[in-house]
Amino acid sequence: MSRIVLFCFIIINVSALCQKIYFIKEQAGNTPIPFVKVTPDSGIPFLADIDGMISLPEQTITIRLHQTGYIDTLIELSRVQNFTILMNN
Repeated sequence: MSRIVLFCFIIINVSALCQKIYFIKEQAGNTPIPFVKVTPDSGIPFLADIDGMISLPEQTITIRLHQTGYIDTLIELSRVQNFTILMNN
């Protein structure tokens, strides 16, 4: 039984290590933007959480962001500093 628990723990941690966390914020006020539509270059579109936080696989190169009231944005993740993505309105 303990081997199964250890195996599950290892699998969960390895999959978590393959993800990067980013925060989507307003450029002017640096406040989080909730529920931004995120379209990664490979994968299925999804929404940021209420705090503007998203989790992306490490192999993701670019994402497209869309939110009503903001300029649609194409981001190259290699240019993002401090894991913060800024959007203009």
